[in-house]
Amino acid sequence: MVPTDPGLGSPAMSDRLIVKGAR
Repeated sequence: MVPTDPGLGSPAMSDRLIVKGAR
């Protein structure tokens, strides 16, 4: 799991970033 950055705020945003990174 990736720690939520203050810039992102919501964990959902980090999840989207992970999906983009995976693809």
